[in-house]
Amino acid sequence: MRQEALNQGEKVRESVLEMSKQNETHKFYETLTPEAFCPIKVKVGGDGDSGKVTCDPRKAKRDCTMMSLGLNDQIQFDEEIQSMTENRCNIIGADMARQNATTREKYEKIRGQLFVGNVPDTLKLYRMMIDSGSKEVEILKIDIESSEHTALEPFLKSYFVCQILIEIHGHPARQLEMLRKLSRWVVMVKTIE
Repeated sequence: MRQEALNQGEKVRESVLEMSKQNETHKFYETLTPEAFCPIKVKVGGDGDSGKVTCDPRKAKRDCTMMSLGLNDQIQFDEEIQSMTENRCNIIGADMARQNATTREKYEKIRGQLFVGNVPDTLKLYRMMIDSGSKEVEILKIDIESSEHTALEPFLKSYFVCQILIEIHGHPARQLEMLRKLSRWVVMVKTIE
């Protein structure tokens, strides 16, 4: 069985490399295979851009940190994750624009701390961790319009992140490059939405 898995691994790598040369993102992601086991996957945050599939967030430890990057006044994910975990996590949220008054008020009620700036140019992820008193991240949700390509790897070198829920921007070849960077620091559980 082990040899079969190793043989399939090479075929999968070849297929992923070939699909990265195409311009069809969905087909590219269909060639990826999970690298970690997640017995309970849960969709959190609704059906829009805010919704993501995560490994059971109810297992998060007390006083954990969730990081949500690229809010755009859409905090359904953050609110639902706090509801599911009975508000036991701290949430760090960031966006390049200041969130509206309603979002700021809701964020405060869910133990959230908001940051404003363009990651990584004017807002550094490590600075958010220091300012919030956080040491590691349970779940990192990130949709920062291509800035993930420069911001994420330096952060992962210094901080442990249990789960990354990411929207990777660009053509499949650039997405593959990002996945290769991520694979140095985390294992992958693939979910395509």
